[in-house]
Amino acid sequence: MSVKTLPIHPQPLPEELLSSWMVRLALANRFSLHTFYNKVIGYNGQIWTRDVDRSCSYELIDLLHQYTKQPRKVIQSLSLSSYEGLLFESLSSNALAPWILSAGIFHRKRRNAALQYCPLCLREDSTPYFRKTWRLAFYVLCEHHNCLMESTCPSCKQPVLHHRIGIGKENTVPHMDISLCHYCGYCLKYVTPRYLYRPGCVAKHYLLKLLKHHSNGPWKCGNNLLSFGLAYFKGIWFLLSSLRSKKATVLREEINRATGLHLKASRYHTFEGADHSERLEYMLCISWILSGWPKHYLSACYKANYVRSSVAENPKKLPYWFNSIIDSQLGRKVYIRSDEEMLAACHYLYSQKQRVTRANIISELGFSSDQAIRAAKIWARL
Repeated sequence: MSVKTLPIHPQPLPEELLSSWMVRLALANRFSLHTFYNKVIGYNGQIWTRDVDRSCSYELIDLLHQYTKQPRKVIQSLSLSSYEGLLFESLSSNALAPWILSAGIFHRKRRNAALQYCPLCLREDSTPYFRKTWRLAFYVLCEHHNCLMESTCPSCKQPVLHHRIGIGKENTVPHMDISLCHYCGYCLKYVTPRYLYRPGCVAKHYLLKLLKHHSNGPWKCGNNLLSFGLAYFKGIWFLLSSLRSKKATVLREEINRATGLHLKASRYHTFEGADHSERLEYMLCISWILSGWPKHYLSACYKANYVRSSVAENPKKLPYWFNSIIDSQLGRKVYIRSDEEMLAACHYLYSQKQRVTRANIISELGFSSDQAIRAAKIWARL
């Protein structure tokens, strides 16, 4: 059966998010989303009770292709799966994914603010739309306007849920402006932009470079250039995880002293589920570390007495550029002395007319507390 092309089928805009284009497609044809996709397109599967940007069925992609004549590859490229091989190896439909803001979907509700926006970008758009990068957890600043990204409506404090525009307003044609808040109708493009005011903050400039070139290699770590994006972002993700852990309290304090940042113990289980203010501080921290890699990181680790096991329980999972540094510089292996060496050390103390006690073994010979106890026991058995 031949399918007629929709009378109005707007083209996907540069770096547009799939759900953004799908919403614009329905509104341009003057239908509510449910009516459009269920009655007009004829798709009977679930769309908005799932994260369609993460997982769009082949059947829906094929229907969109038939009704809009957009190539299937173009439609697929609008989804977050297009970051596979760059930010993560693969993207599942429901499991937590590195770098993708978690929507926290529960039935038809979304508990998290998973879609950010830049009010100035929306204001400058001749046709407002939402970008793919606005779903990324590390995207905390607008690379074009240097302002902070927003994730809620300032009027009603609701998260951005553009797919719910028109819901609850029976027998009315939804407004075509996707930049309107679905809950109160406030126009998000008129939100007053906020800026990061950190005089002399070198990390901010490095962060903006990272955001502008996140998808274009080579990727820079200090004086090193990496040609493989997946290794670069995998290392950053593990670095973030270790910095946010409970073990890193002293390390965070050292970094705060060195940078003037305000890193705190996280209230959130994952970086992708954290609020904007926390993600901003940690991305500034990452930018500071990478701008002087590995010197900045190692300096803080040495002062905090931070060792390899504190960074990762299994260093083999880390990419080479990260693992090679912590393995060679933070891999402190404790030398275990034999009983003969312990006894010889105690005889030396005795020959120097000093009592062979745990305290003297530590202070004079530099033994660890555990090894000093063991040496004292061996001496006592003589």
